[in-house]
Amino acid sequence: MSKYYYRFTKFKDLGILFNKFWHDCQKAEQKADAWAKKVGAEQYYSSPLAFEGGVTCVSFGDKIPDKRIWKSVGKDADGIEMYEVLCSQRNGMEIMKKNRQPSNTQTRIYSRQRKEQGDMIVVPYIELYREDYEQDKAGLKKQRMNKWQREAVSLERSRLLLPMVPVERLYRLLQADTHIDVERGRAALVRDTTPMFFEYGNYFYVSIDYPCKHPELQEIGSEVFMELRRAKLETQRNLEALN
Repeated sequence: MSKYYYRFTKFKDLGILFNKFWHDCQKAEQKADAWAKKVGAEQYYSSPLAFEGGVTCVSFGDKIPDKRIWKSVGKDADGIEMYEVLCSQRNGMEIMKKNRQPSNTQTRIYSRQRKEQGDMIVVPYIELYREDYEQDKAGLKKQRMNKWQREAVSLERSRLLLPMVPVERLYRLLQADTHIDVERGRAALVRDTTPMFFEYGNYFYVSIDYPCKHPELQEIGSEVFMELRRAKLETQRNLEALN
């Protein structure tokens, strides 16, 4: 699998846009870290489509989480048990007048995308629910969710609202030629590895699986990329030692 290595200045258009991209990544990572810490997780996992941010599932190390709130979804490559919030989702659409702005509720999250139909709009949404509560409600056993059901729905709602920066945004920014995935016989959204980058001096350096066409990119060799990355890490270690 070929790798491509580029550098570009921080002070031109691409560098400015890339800096905004990285700032959004940092915010997304901070929010995902905070969410995982809040639920007591030792580790969290993100979607392979995410460059940064978002949480798909978590692990609690040697601890066993409350099974009224969490469900096991298997083990990771290291044999660590992974968990998802015990909450289900269903998609729906609501038709409303154009001048209405739907607000999220405790169990419903509205999409920002909407389709106009005359003087009305169609707004997709995700409905959160607990299957055990739905069954009880249908059997008229109870009308309100219990504490654990409410907590699970609340956790899932907060998880879904976490910001996620897709790796596709970086591909578009660098004008990556991702159509070669078709030639490789793979689905367009399946990537080999997440691009790697670092900042050093007046430049950003990036390693990526695809040739990129942005005119501000300067292609460099892998040896130069690795040497500068080592220099960057050495500079960081020296600064940490001083502190």
